Amino acid sequence: MPLSLYLNSRCELLRTTGGLILHRYLYAAPIAVADLLMRHAASAAELIIRLHVNERALYRVLRLLSGQGVFEEIACQTFADSPHPEYLRSDVPGSLRPLLIIRIRGSQ
Repeated sequence: MPLSLYLNSRCELLRTTGGLILHRYLYAAPIAVADLLMRHAASAAELIIRLHVNERALYRVLRLLSGQGVFEEIACQTFADSPHPEYLRSDVPGSLRPLLIIRIRGSQ
């Protein structure tokens, strides 16, 4: 990935998380969603089996985050990665995941 695209994607994700409401939604949708969607799209029903959360609540959060470009709703209640969640994944160098966890814990 070219450095400029890498920096732009990271900056865009940080901009999205700057608002407390969006930040809380990023944290509310278990950040593991980014890990789960990295290989293939999944429905909210499929995700709740892995995450053990309320399906309707997760769907609402994922729709909100899709509207912000964090994920994409590619079919009714089915979500896929966009370029931004790469930096929420646990296996990506320079991931923003630890920063987001610290931010939300500090604001509670």
